[in-house]
Amino acid sequence: MVFSKLKVGSLCCFGLLLILWSGPLHVQAACPGDTDWDGSIDLGDVVRFLHYYHDADPVVRQLADTNQDGRTNVADLSTIFDDYQYGCRCQTDPCPGDTDWDDGIDVGDLVRFFHYYQSRDFIVRMAADVNQDGKTNFLDMVTIFDIYTHGCP
Repeated sequence: MVFSKLKVGSLCCFGLLLILWSGPLHVQAACPGDTDWDGSIDLGDVVRFLHYYHDADPVVRQLADTNQDGRTNVADLSTIFDDYQYGCRCQTDPCPGDTDWDDGIDVGDLVRFFHYYQSRDFIVRMAADVNQDGKTNFLDMVTIFDIYTHGCP
């Protein structure tokens, strides 16, 4: 099933690896202000927000829209501070990699994931660290395709 869904060009190999790899996934939920999806709000989230906010790439800038109102402005910074002070206000537990906060990984999230994954900018690449191991590598691809196929844990 996974293999047929991913049997497109170079993704064929990823599909085969998903079938063969059955390791556990440890994905931690995050708040919209948690720009690194590590489950906590800290100074690193503010630094990443500012980096995303000042990026000329509209796909990267979308990462700075922490209040999900379709605009990137100072209100987004307020979301980070509110989440830090009062805790996560989310009603659901979003998955790392769900960059549009619609409660699932869809094709749009996959496209954005590969955009971030291919970036030469270290901070932008960290947005593709879906499995939260501090590295952006093949295991992040496996994790996001597993979430795409089986849903959020």
